[in-house]
Amino acid sequence: MILIKNVTILTMDRENPVIKQGFVLTEGNKIKYVGETRPEFEGHEIDGKGKILMPGFVNAHTHVPMTLLRSYADGYELETWLFDKIFPVEDRLNADHIYWGTLLGIAEMIKSGTTSFSEMYYELDAILDAVNTSGIRANISRGASGNKDDWENSLKKLEETERLFGKWNGFDEDRIKIDLGIHSAYTSDEKFLKYAGEFAKEKKMHVHTHISETETENKNVMNALGKTPTRVFYDFGYFENGLQGAHCVYLNDEDMKIFKENNGYIVSCPTSNMKLGSGIAPLKKYLDSGINVSFGTDGASSNNSLNMISELKFGGLLMCGSEKNPSAVQAFDLLHMGTVTGAKTQGRENLGKIKEGYIADMIILDGEAENMLPKIHNPYNHIAYSAHAGNVLTSIINGKVIMEDRKLKFIDEADVKKNIERVCKELFV
Repeated sequence: MILIKNVTILTMDRENPVIKQGFVLTEGNKIKYVGETRPEFEGHEIDGKGKILMPGFVNAHTHVPMTLLRSYADGYELETWLFDKIFPVEDRLNADHIYWGTLLGIAEMIKSGTTSFSEMYYELDAILDAVNTSGIRANISRGASGNKDDWENSLKKLEETERLFGKWNGFDEDRIKIDLGIHSAYTSDEKFLKYAGEFAKEKKMHVHTHISETETENKNVMNALGKTPTRVFYDFGYFENGLQGAHCVYLNDEDMKIFKENNGYIVSCPTSNMKLGSGIAPLKKYLDSGINVSFGTDGASSNNSLNMISELKFGGLLMCGSEKNPSAVQAFDLLHMGTVTGAKTQGRENLGKIKEGYIADMIILDGEAENMLPKIHNPYNHIAYSAHAGNVLTSIINGKVIMEDRKLKFIDEADVKKNIERVCKELFV
């Protein structure tokens, strides 16, 4: 059990958004009590005086091992960047490289307030080892693609997903989930997409994919399959058990209707989209139409950062600027997208609020840092537009203290840095 006392609580609950000088008590991996009166308790206490407690952020789309490619191949549009620069390096990555790149990314995420993330990559045994070691929460998927000319190898990717689903899905009180990852409609042919869609329906698996990231992608999929990427995934049954589509910069009205009516979640990655010159997703239009929208950083190779605090700020600024409307999104709603909706995007309904009965994934920030003053104003605005990663002091995930006073409990940062230097020499020197 853990008691956080005398803390300002941002609950992310619209009915009771702020509790000043409050108390939060955890038991096991759940929140047992939230209120203004100290509960009876003996055990580990954290003094929250001058601090802010809120749910941890959910990074709903990323490729964490790509920390190894941070600041590599900048200045290219998506297709050139991906096919000519990124894929050739990824062909040289092995499980050891991926393990250390993942630990580096997890350390960065925890220290910037992320408590759960949705991953799509390969060498998943190495990634899962890093996730398990660190204590972070994650939805993990094997980024699969395939075609009829390499059918045996294409099926192996789905077989890997099935094996890992049986071993890891629901591990540690549901801290780890396994999703079906399909890279995109443009990197697979129709035969594989149909087969994988049947696989998703049969296994009742949540699906994670890329959708309509660029105009070129939409054009290529239309030429190959005669329909938009969203329509492809709908027709082949991918929406049946929940689909999170990363990017969704170019959805038409029919695509939007499919997302709204069929358990679809859009994961916007504004920094990556802008850096690659892919365009600006019309998030207000999506939100106004009733679609669930969350945020992800994408990989550090196309974002350079896995920092959800900065991602939310940039997403909010981009919405207000592109709409020429300073009230296009409120700070509370922006943070709601990064916590509550992010959790729902992962298929996690009891995560993302400081509320009795919810999972105890929480972060504590320094509310008296210079950039967080004066305290008299709206604390949600402070988090959305003033906070930075260095303000995150403590992280509690699944009811366990994972970081306290910015000291990671289960990751040896010096060892990670030493091994990152080693593996990058193997890859790039």
